Amino acid sequence: MVQLRPRRRGALGPGGLHGRRHRSPTAAELRADLDDFVGANGATIARIRAEHPDCTPAQVAHDFWLTRNRHGAGFWDRGYGEDGDTLTEAAHAYGGVDLYIGEDGRIHC
Repeated sequence: MVQLRPRRRGALGPGGLHGRRHRSPTAAELRADLDDFVGANGATIARIRAEHPDCTPAQVAHDFWLTRNRHGAGFWDRGYGEDGDTLTEAAHAYGGVDLYIGEDGRIHC
């Protein structure tokens, strides 16, 4: 489940953004996208992880977020070659996600 909370002032991590909690459908939607991406690209991810031991499941999830949102980093800049390009194209298909804090004080997308 996706949860965001500050690790240090201004940072994101498990539990909320600056102490705010997400609404659960947001977390469920984001997790469903990640699960779908990993399921659809499992062979490519497994090949990359076999060749790059530093590529952890957490790194894959992080790169999926960065790449889908076109943050200028992610799969394409990790030295994964054609497999990185393949994952980049696949992640872009999910479109970007903009998080915001609603009037209820919770994180929405």
